[in-house]
Amino acid sequence: MLLILEIILALIIAAIVVVAVYIYTQETEKVVFYLDKRSKAELVSETPEKICFNIELPYNNLGQDEGVFLDIYLRPYLCQEQYDGALLRGKINLKGKFRDDDYFECMLVPVGQANSLVMRMELTPLKAANAREALLGMPEVDVAVFVDMRGRGPLYRQKLLVTITNEELQAMLK
Repeated sequence: MLLILEIILALIIAAIVVVAVYIYTQETEKVVFYLDKRSKAELVSETPEKICFNIELPYNNLGQDEGVFLDIYLRPYLCQEQYDGALLRGKINLKGKFRDDDYFECMLVPVGQANSLVMRMELTPLKAANAREALLGMPEVDVAVFVDMRGRGPLYRQKLLVTITNEELQAMLK
């Protein structure tokens, strides 16, 4: 009787090990963002009331399975205690599919298909005389990019930090 229980217990343990190995070896997505290959700020439009510029952020899914971008949004770290001359806001979308609203459309990220996200930044003057003066006086600013993703596993979030230097902004206006 004891031998039968030992055999059953060994089979249960073997089954657990097989299931764990199977789960561990499942294909998964691996989306990589290339912050070092991002584009410089590129002027889109300029008026005395607002300056809009884009920054492209390339990515690629290097994994073995497709992933899903569920939501992506930006948060510029430019508080009024640091700089009160302008308000900086942003949106992010897939390159070539820009939306005017603040919505990010959920999308599949196929294996091996490289593409870019486009950060559209809008600067409006607060205490500066106009948008150009506000931009020229703006210090270096970090913009957090939050990426909510999933693949075969549970939902997870990547936080990327894009640093926009004052020199980059000034060069954009020349």
